Amino acid sequence: MIRAPHIVCHTIRFDEEILQRLSTVDGITVEGVRDIDGFSTAVGKADGVIVSGFAYDKKVADALCEHGKNVRWIQFTSSGIDTFLRHGGPANVPVCNAASAWGRGVAEHAFAMLLSLSRGIV
Repeated sequence: MIRAPHIVCHTIRFDEEILQRLSTVDGITVEGVRDIDGFSTAVGKADGVIVSGFAYDKKVADALCEHGKNVRWIQFTSSGIDTFLRHGGPANVPVCNAASAWGRGVAEHAFAMLLSLSRGIV
């Protein structure tokens, strides 16, 4: 029997909504962790990791490299992966971001700020 992929979710706010939505997906198991100790333990049995850019620091990167030997995929909840590039991570593991979820809103905000600057509003 094939084991269901196990996903570990570590976000700075410990996003219950992410966990609730993922728990409805057939064929995976999901575990949320609140701190580095929980992450270090949980990532040892993880196939995938969902992490926020704010939560990903040197300690998380080190724990992922040391304990996350079975991790096959890392998903950032942010639009970039700059903290992964800064702190490193396991080699040969695909790293994804949520740029398509945030990109349009960020672009609209930037454009609105440019318009407000050009009109002397701010």
